[in-house]
Amino acid sequence: MTRNSVLIAVAAVVATATAARAENADGGPESWRVTGVAADDMLNARMGPAIDFPVIETFAPDERGLELITCVPFHAITHSADMNDAEKAVLPPPWCLMRDADGQRAGWVAQRFITWDDNASRIREATGPSGEGDPIDTLSARFLDGYAPQDILQVFEQILATLDPVDPQPSVFFASARIEPLTMAVLALETAEGQRDRVRYRITYGIEGIPNPPKHGPLPLSFIQVDRFSLGSAIRQKAIDSHGAEHVAPPEEFDAGPHVSWRLITRPVQGTTADIVAAGRTEIPDAQAQKMTCLNNPCLSSGMDVQDAASWGAEEKMTPNPEPVPFQVRRDGLLTPAAAIDDLTRERNFDEQGQQREIPNLPDPFFEAVIEINLAQDSMLDAAMRMGGLKDDSIAAVWRRLVVIPSAENVRIPQRYRAEAYECHGGLKFPPEGRFCQ
Repeated sequence: MTRNSVLIAVAAVVATATAARAENADGGPESWRVTGVAADDMLNARMGPAIDFPVIETFAPDERGLELITCVPFHAITHSADMNDAEKAVLPPPWCLMRDADGQRAGWVAQRFITWDDNASRIREATGPSGEGDPIDTLSARFLDGYAPQDILQVFEQILATLDPVDPQPSVFFASARIEPLTMAVLALETAEGQRDRVRYRITYGIEGIPNPPKHGPLPLSFIQVDRFSLGSAIRQKAIDSHGAEHVAPPEEFDAGPHVSWRLITRPVQGTTADIVAAGRTEIPDAQAQKMTCLNNPCLSSGMDVQDAASWGAEEKMTPNPEPVPFQVRRDGLLTPAAAIDDLTRERNFDEQGQQREIPNLPDPFFEAVIEINLAQDSMLDAAMRMGGLKDDSIAAVWRRLVVIPSAENVRIPQRYRAEAYECHGGLKFPPEGRFCQ
């Protein structure tokens, strides 16, 4: 296609979109905003969808209320579901034709520099006027009740600052594009709160399908809570009880800190697996933490409890994940919490676990994971997940365990072991090894 023909096509699209906008009396098209552009810079809008086209307009780094006219290459959610990772990888980087709120400026921008600003118009298209407001806003407010709302752009930028692109070739996608929701939530907590030793993570996960426009499947919203319990104080107290205070190091040597909880809501958008919609943070008082359970064990237990959470099968040695990831994988001879949850959920498909209702509601968590780091005398990470909500008459939940210890042969590559267990609906909770749920 020549540049003249591109200009003709752009003009036709803009004219069509303008007419459609005039006919849309109940709120107009969905709204987008600029993201990832420095405060002293501008987002270039070009004559066509590539950097070799001239710049014809600019958008401010904090510009909001942008209208998305179209993107190339075009593939709807239904098309994405039919494509494998290799097919997606060879697609050219996406560009989107954007127009400002006044309809005066328009041009093509790299998709990674825009993100959704308001989803209300798309939901109205799908559900019609209900007086309930935007379901995403409503559910976000309910999910973050009791949590201090966080600036999602700041959360995203903090995560992005810790990542390294896995592909040396330039890309319009951010390095975070392929990070899964659970991993994104763990990264959000750790990048904001900092690293800690002697901790226990508890992660819960639910999915709610939000109605999409006709001919599209529901939009899956991920609701994730990540709790981090700092057990340095409990371990120190246990040592005092056993050996006396005069023989125990001061609190700072035990890396004691507050118990914190983060909640994130994410959704998939074109080219991004977990776009952050909302985030909140709170501290968990000791009295509340004392009552909380992590896979049926006390969250403030000072020992490694994952080994007793299920009737585990035989442990098998795992090979490292061959696919490169943009986040840090190893730390102090073990996996990072983000790498641990990524490994633990590898090969798990959560698509069928989502709930979809006529009136969207907060989903019940179908997934719980616990990650224990350095709660034993030796350096060790022990993690487990329980995934329920299965469409199976005999199996109530699938359990998986990940054990990570430093390698004596290669300190750069920890040793990883995996075990599984199956929780039955009836009879024995866990069948004997070698037996199946009936």
